[in-house]
Amino acid sequence: MLIVFSVLIGFALLIACLILLYSPGKIRPFLDDAGNPLARSISEKVFVDIGGVKQGMFIKGKNLENPVLLFVHGGPCFSEYFLVEKHPTGLEEIFTVCYWEQRGGGISYSPEVPTESTESAVKPLASAIGI
Repeated sequence: MLIVFSVLIGFALLIACLILLYSPGKIRPFLDDAGNPLARSISEKVFVDIGGVKQGMFIKGKNLENPVLLFVHGGPCFSEYFLVEKHPTGLEEIFTVCYWEQRGGGISYSPEVPTESTESAVKPLASAIGI
């Protein structure tokens, strides 16, 4: 039994190391033809306090002078940013896109956030945009 448990723990540690190796948590910058970060572009992961809850956002755009688009995923609790990374929409070409990971979803997940608070994004969204 101890051998099986040790093998399982070893396997879990190997998986965790592989995840960290292939997903360091950093957003890839937009690059020019020479492989340098594109001037006037933005690729950031930020955390902000909205309604007393720490929430994460990915901000991406090829030109900071483009208008801002707040992308609110379908939620609650299900982030769509990973889909955008795998299947680009092209929105970053014409907007500076702020992908908001609403409370309870994606990088905004926290076990301290009550489930019932994720059911409506209206109040946190109003707080985020200052309504």
